[in-house]
Amino acid sequence: MLDPVEFKLGAQELARAWAEVCPGGPLWEWVPQMTAFASSKGGGYLQLARVPVRGEGGSVAFFTYHILYSPSYRVPVLHFTAHDSAGATIHGLDILPHLPGPADGDASPLDSVLSQEDHPFLDEPFFQVHPCASQDTLALMLRGARGIPQGTSQLLRYMIAWLSVAAQPVGLAVPLSLHLQTQPGP
Repeated sequence: MLDPVEFKLGAQELARAWAEVCPGGPLWEWVPQMTAFASSKGGGYLQLARVPVRGEGGSVAFFTYHILYSPSYRVPVLHFTAHDSAGATIHGLDILPHLPGPADGDASPLDSVLSQEDHPFLDEPFFQVHPCASQDTLALMLRGARGIPQGTSQLLRYMIAWLSVAAQPVGLAVPLSLHLQTQPGP
């Protein structure tokens, strides 16, 4: 579990580490928020904007991902929205052809993972990856973590582990080199 300050620090470390391993690609950036109660929600969020994602039939959508802090669950939450090549927002089930999943197009497995909600800061509809199992999953993943390379923070390791799980259902690739930065040496 994270508090809002740890979330902000971990998110900023993740953005820096991502920039080191993906200097030519889309980069995460910290978007500060000054609204009421923003500090209880981490004071802002990370944004990775306009990531092209090829869907069924070769159509391309542009995804924007946000990592926000959930004060209820005390974990990061991945939110995302998508637009078609003309700039129109993709809503509801129309997002499915752009997400990894069963070839038969059955949305039921995603129903337990994704929902569409208003973004806590922007008050616009975004999809979100449910945070309810994040804490337990991360506890299992990070249990017994020893031998973390010198200079690698626990917050960065936590954020990379969390993003590796949260990004899977929405097809966001986490670079292998990012994982390798936080793994013990031989």
